[in-house]
Amino acid sequence: MFGRRFGYLGDFWFDKNPYLFRGEVFQYNFNEDLSSANEIKNFLGGYLEAGYFVCGNNTGGVQFVGRFETARYGKTIPNFPGPTSLNSYLLGTNWYANTIFCFQLNLIYENANQKSDLPFTRLANRNDEFEILSTVQLKF
Repeated sequence: MFGRRFGYLGDFWFDKNPYLFRGEVFQYNFNEDLSSANEIKNFLGGYLEAGYFVCGNNTGGVQFVGRFETARYGKTIPNFPGPTSLNSYLLGTNWYANTIFCFQLNLIYENANQKSDLPFTRLANRNDEFEILSTVQLKF
């Protein structure tokens, strides 16, 4: 996105073993005179996440996590067809071997309000998608 934007961002974080709650909400406005490319007029989104350690903690343990994310775009440019809202739902497990190594296994479902006409995207010619995502994190 080109040009300048005006917006708000807020977040919260509660992490007291065995519970984790965090979230974020944001809104950005792109006035036509501020956005030279005029891709979108506004962008709103955020996430809510909850986690629970069934054993241990982030120095060594297993955590179950649930997460909801949303993104909404207003007034996309006419020659860029596609969804204007996307929701994502995640259920996952985090295994912390120690403070450095974390393995994540997540099941993710994404749902858009319409199909995408772009040929090389996950939502090409459909409006929802299931994914299994595994990640290894190394923290230094």
